Amino acid sequence: MTDWIKLNVGGTMFETTRMTLISDQNSILAKMFDPDSDRPPASINQDGVFLIDACPRAFTVILNWLRYKDVILSKDIQAEEVIPVADFFGLDELCKKLVSIKSKKSILEREMAEISGELEDLNRNIRSMGSVLET
Repeated sequence: MTDWIKLNVGGTMFETTRMTLISDQNSILAKMFDPDSDRPPASINQDGVFLIDACPRAFTVILNWLRYKDVILSKDIQAEEVIPVADFFGLDELCKKLVSIKSKKSILEREMAEISGELEDLNRNIRSMGSVLET
């Protein structure tokens, strides 16, 4: 039977399986939720909900990583926001992927800025040529 766990992460409720939480054996989450681990689990409230003091938006990305081994970002969260949380939980492979995404994004942003500047120059030149032709 699947062992479902309820988590309160920074005030947001999550439900997932123990297998998901322990899927990265070297992570702190695995050590917190593996029954055979020496590390104590997260604090638990009177309703049996585990309490984790972390950013819930970043934790959504982390849970998806643990489930699918894929980085799933939304327009509301950027890689750089998840990196410190993933690092805190010892999710090294996720951190590497997020750093790679962040680097690619930075390169793309620089290239887009260059293209934008070139387009502005081209528009100025076209306007100048139009002024010359009108005279």
